[in-house]
Amino acid sequence: MAMASMRSSTRLPPHPSRMPAQIALKLPLPHRPPNVCVDCWEGPFANQFGLLGSGYSYLVSRDDLENRANLEGCIWCQIVLAALQDSVPGAFRVEDDLLTLPTAAGKYTLFLHKPSFMSMMFYMTFASQTSHLQHKHRFVCWAAQGDPAADFLLHDDYLLDVGSQRSLDLAKQCMDRCKHEHELCCHISAHPYPMSIPARLVDCADPRSPLLVQTAGRAGIEAYVALSYVWGVQTPSYRTTTENLPGRINGAPLTGLPRTVQDAIRVTHALGFRYLWVDGLCIVQDSPEDSYLEIKHMHRIYRYAALTIIAASASSVDEGFLQERTEPPTLVPMHTLPFICPGRPDNLASTALTGTRQLGIIHVKQKSRFVEDAPAPEPVDYRAWCSQELLMSPRSLIFTHTGLLFRCRTTSVNVCGAVHDNLFDPRPLHHELFQPNPSTDPGPELRTFLWRAWWQTVHSYGRRSTSCPNDRLAVCGGVAEEFGRVLHTNYLAGLWRDSLPRDLLWYKDRRTVRLPRPAYRAPSWSWAALDGQIGLPHPIWSLPEEGGDEFAKVVACSVRLEKEALPFGQVTGGSLVLCVPLIRCAWGDVDEDGERRVLLQTAEQAKEGKHGSSDEDCTIGDHELCGWGLIDSEADATVTPLWAAPILRDEDGDPHFLILALATPEQAARGTESDAGRTVYQRVGHFYTLQSVMEKLGWGGGLPHTSEIVIV
Repeated sequence: MAMASMRSSTRLPPHPSRMPAQIALKLPLPHRPPNVCVDCWEGPFANQFGLLGSGYSYLVSRDDLENRANLEGCIWCQIVLAALQDSVPGAFRVEDDLLTLPTAAGKYTLFLHKPSFMSMMFYMTFASQTSHLQHKHRFVCWAAQGDPAADFLLHDDYLLDVGSQRSLDLAKQCMDRCKHEHELCCHISAHPYPMSIPARLVDCADPRSPLLVQTAGRAGIEAYVALSYVWGVQTPSYRTTTENLPGRINGAPLTGLPRTVQDAIRVTHALGFRYLWVDGLCIVQDSPEDSYLEIKHMHRIYRYAALTIIAASASSVDEGFLQERTEPPTLVPMHTLPFICPGRPDNLASTALTGTRQLGIIHVKQKSRFVEDAPAPEPVDYRAWCSQELLMSPRSLIFTHTGLLFRCRTTSVNVCGAVHDNLFDPRPLHHELFQPNPSTDPGPELRTFLWRAWWQTVHSYGRRSTSCPNDRLAVCGGVAEEFGRVLHTNYLAGLWRDSLPRDLLWYKDRRTVRLPRPAYRAPSWSWAALDGQIGLPHPIWSLPEEGGDEFAKVVACSVRLEKEALPFGQVTGGSLVLCVPLIRCAWGDVDEDGERRVLLQTAEQAKEGKHGSSDEDCTIGDHELCGWGLIDSEADATVTPLWAAPILRDEDGDPHFLILALATPEQAARGTESDAGRTVYQRVGHFYTLQSVMEKLGWGGGLPHTSEIVIV
C-alpha cells in the first residue's frame, strides 16, 4: 500500500455515544439491495448488527431463515444459518447484543456479543439448553479505507510510517484513552511502585545526547518507559560495564548506541517521557552483584513502567524498528455486507432531522483458532525474556513488521483504528496478579482460572529460547512470583504444591521429543528439566479445582534453590516422594501422530511375580489393550525396566500415568529427601489409557499395593 493512498488524517472511530440511535432510526433507510430480505434490512441492518452498541431485537424461526436464505437469497440469513448448522430448529431473539432462544426442550441459546468496541469482533455462541454442548463462532468485520462505514468501524487503512509524528500522536491518544477511560487499567495504575524505581535510567531530555543517570536521591522521576527487544547473536558492545560505569554516571554522553536503542530514545522523547530503562545500559553487565539485584526485580520494572516499547520486528539490537513498513496485513473477507451508517443532522448545531443515511460496505470474516490462521511470529516471540516483559507490562506499544499496536489490560488495538485480529494475542494476566495486596483466599473459581493461566504461560514459554539454557526457570520466575502471591502455595520448580499430583501430568510436545535431554537444571518431574513446548492433556486441563480421583498421594516434595533469596529461580536439586502403586510396563510402537503405545503388565502376570527387567514380562498378545503415551526424550526410548505410576482419573474415569525408570546414582544424588530404603526413580514419560482397558487387563478390581517411592 503506497503512502500516497493513505488518508491524510487517519483517526480513531468516534465513540458510539456520539451517534444517537434515535436520530438514525427516524431518518429514511437507503434503498434495500436485492440480496437482503425486508425483515433483515429493517432489523439487524438498520441497527448496524448491534456493533455500535445501540442494540436491536427480532424474532424469527429456522424455517423463516431457510426460506429467506434460499428463496430470497438473503445474505444475512445465510450467515446465521451457516452458524446454526449444528443447532436444532427453533426461534431466537436478538436484544441488546444478546440472542436467546425460547426455553423449550431441544432448543439452543445463541449469544451474540463483542469483547470490546474497538475490536469490532463479535461472537455467536449456540448453547444447548438440554446439554452442555456449545458451538462458538467468531467474526471480525472492517470497512475499506475511504468507505463511509470506516468512520464508524475499524478499517483497512494501515499506518506504514510507524516512526512518524502522526503515528506517535495516535499512539499517545491510545495511551490517554487507556489512562482516563479504562477502569481496570486506571485501577492497576493507581497503585504506587512498592519499592525504589530502577537504580539507573537513560535520560532522554535531549535525544541527541542521552545520559545514564543514577536514580537514588534524584528528584522528579515519576514515570519511565521500558524497552523490550532482542539482543541478537553477539553480545552488544554498547552495554554498561564496571569499566565505563563511572564515566557514564558522571555525565559522559551515551555514544555508539545501536539503532534499536536510538529508536527507543526517540519514541520515549516524542511521547513526552524523559526516562527510559534499557537492560543493556541500566544493568552493569559484568557485575554479578548488580545483575542479581536488578534481575531479581526485573518483572516489577516492567510492571510499574508507564509504558513498554516492544521492538517486535527487530531481530537484533542493531536493526532498529522505526523503518517504514512495506507489507500491511492481508485481509480476505468471507462476506461483504451493506452497512447503513447512522444518520446525522445536516447542521450539527441544529436538532432538525434533515440529514441522510449513507450506505457503506463492510467485510466480514469468520475466524478459527487453528494455528494456520495465526500471524507470522515476530522476532520477540522467540525470546523467552520478552514473554515476561509483555505479560507484566500494563501498557505496551508494539512495533510489528506490519504496523503499530497498542496493548493494555483492557484491549489490544491498531493505533490508527485499522483491523487487528487479537485472537492469537497472549491473554492478559488476571488483574488479581497486579494487586499490591491480593486476597488471602482466592476461592476455587479464581484458583482454577489462575492454574489454567499458569499452564498457558508455561506452554507459551516452551516455544521460546534463551541464550543460556539454564535460564529455563529464571525467565518465568518473575511471572511465577506474581502467581505465587495470589495462590499462596509453595512453588516447586515450575509446579505448585497445592495442585500436586495433578501438575505432574504435563507432557512434552511430540514435535520436540527428539531434542536431547539437557544438562541438569530441574528434577525430572518438572517440565523445566526439558527443552521444547509443554502441555497438559485436555481431560486434566478440564478438571475442577479439587482435581480428579487420585491414585497417588504426595508425601513430600522439595527443591534445592541455587540462590535462597530467589525462591522462583533456578534449582540444583529436588525430590518428590509419592505413595503410589506401580505396574511394570514397556514402550510399544510409535503411531503416525508420534504417540507411543504403552504395554502394561496384566494383573495375572503381576500375581505370578513377573517383576524382572525383561520387557517380555510386560508383553501382551493383544496390542489393542494398551495405553497411549509421549516420551520425554528419545534418549529414554531404550531405557529399561519401566514402571507405570497411576496418578489420577480424569472426569471420564480414565487413568493417567507417569512412566518411570530407575534413577542413576548421579541423578539420585540430586535428591533432597532421604531415600530411607525407598527406591529412587526418574520420570521418562506420560501416558493414559481407558478404564475399560484396565479392566480387560485384570486391574478392574484394584491396583497393586502402594509403596513410597522417590522421584528425582
